[in-house]
Amino acid sequence: MNAFQNNVGGSLAGAGEAHWDGGSIVPSILGTGTNDPYPIYDRLRKTEPVYRDASGVWLISSHEIIVRILQNSDEAFRTQVTSKHPACLKDMILLQGPASHERLRKLMAPLFCAEAVAELQAFVVREVAALLAPLANLPQFNLAEVALALPIRTICRMLGIPLEQSLVWLRASAPAMQLMGSLLLTDTERAHLEEGTQRFVEMLEAYIDSVDLHASPDHPVSRFLRLEQDGEMSRSEIVGNFLFLFVTGFVTTTVSIGNVVALALKDRSIWQSWRTDRSSIRSTVRELMRYDTAAHAIIRYAARDVELHGCKIKGGDKILLLLGAANRDPHEFESPHEIDPNRKEGRSLTFGMGSHACIGRMLSLMQIEVLVGALVERMPELVIDEEKSKRCQNGRVHGYRDLWLMHSKRNN
Repeated sequence: MNAFQNNVGGSLAGAGEAHWDGGSIVPSILGTGTNDPYPIYDRLRKTEPVYRDASGVWLISSHEIIVRILQNSDEAFRTQVTSKHPACLKDMILLQGPASHERLRKLMAPLFCAEAVAELQAFVVREVAALLAPLANLPQFNLAEVALALPIRTICRMLGIPLEQSLVWLRASAPAMQLMGSLLLTDTERAHLEEGTQRFVEMLEAYIDSVDLHASPDHPVSRFLRLEQDGEMSRSEIVGNFLFLFVTGFVTTTVSIGNVVALALKDRSIWQSWRTDRSSIRSTVRELMRYDTAAHAIIRYAARDVELHGCKIKGGDKILLLLGAANRDPHEFESPHEIDPNRKEGRSLTFGMGSHACIGRMLSLMQIEVLVGALVERMPELVIDEEKSKRCQNGRVHGYRDLWLMHSKRNN
């Protein structure tokens, strides 16, 4: 049995008769282990790009088919609430049909406009400097701590939450993050996470209620209170989308920071190119996020019976769009398993696409670029301690729980 079979407990049969010996492969690619899922993605794409897993979930690994589903002009594939509690979850922008989604996206867009991102960039530059300053003289440090602190503080700044409370909010949001990101939950686990999420919702509600619209007209919450007064946005929509923004505002950015920096330090040519030319950081970061994306899957459900790539999918069936597989599809990207900072062809699905593309993608990219630039400038001789730094799965999100870095000149 080869390493690939070792990881998944079997092998994939030919197209039209795919099966995996040993049951569901979902835990092997979207579970909690340290398996490398990319060989599995390659096998799926080649043999069964629309694959019915033993769990009953459909796995889609083809870039072209995933794009077709994301475009979804006839709403054959939809997002839907998998947890009925808290009630405000149903009002998240992620779960809306076209009309409601467009309305909410327009109402939330000012948070992510060019002017708002530029203002936040000045804040991010200061935060990065403050976070890195105490690390300069340490022989080793865990970048994962910085990668978490930066986006948490940024999202707090964006929503007007006092920065000194950022860790309190982070801890309170943990159940909501797990509820939204986990694929394999028992009824007991789901109920427990729903209870924790409800407590976070109550914390959000209390925070929103604490803002005096008239005394603080420029507070970030005040704009949403005015929208509520004008009947353009309900309180449940405000709470649900604040929850959505808070959780999604740090998870992908945090994990992407670790993935990007680790790849650059393992391939020193990338790190050296950044040292030589800071302007190359932007394009290379995007390519690294394609090559090793943080969010490996998004969920859709069939709204009705539909045929896809010759497979009959029943209404209500769960579908996992494997973004990690799509971003290395050779039909879309030439030499997809290679890192090419000058890559021009192909559409990366790291932030989704179409109307449901991540509304905060430019904010996320800005934070990553600022932090990478600061690391290259202030700590040019960094190396990764690969024994202490292990890339792992956390459901749909793949990255480093710990990323230990060392100053190489001090360790020679």
